[in-house]
Amino acid sequence: MQEKNQKNIKLLKCSNNLRKLRIANNETQMSLSHKLGIDLRGYQRMESNNPPDIKFTTIIKILEFYKIKFEDLIK
Repeated sequence: MQEKNQKNIKLLKCSNNLRKLRIANNETQMSLSHKLGIDLRGYQRMESNNPPDIKFTTIIKILEFYKIKFEDLIK
C-alpha cells in the first residue's frame, strides 16, 4: 500500500510539473497536445489529479519539446 502511495505522489508531482511547464511556455492543453502528437484527452489526464501511467515515448516527446532532463520533470 505504501508503494502505491509513493507512486501516486510521484505521478502527482509529474502532473503538476507538466502543468507548470505548459503555463510557463504560454501553451494551452490543446496546442501542446497537437505539437506533441498526442490525444487532447490523454494530455488532459496527464495534468489531472489522477494521472495515468505515461508511456515512455510520450515522456521523451515532452522532454524533447521542453529541452529538459527527466529529473526536471519528476522533481
